[in-house]
Amino acid sequence: EVVRMKKQKLQLKDEMLKILQQESVKEV
Repeated sequence: EVVRMKKQKLQLKDEMLKILQQESVKEV
């Protein structure tokens, strides 16, 4: 269970990073 939670959190972080990168690209 704990490992799954960690994996999910990592995925979430990845998604957030992707979105953030897209946002910064839009701004430029």
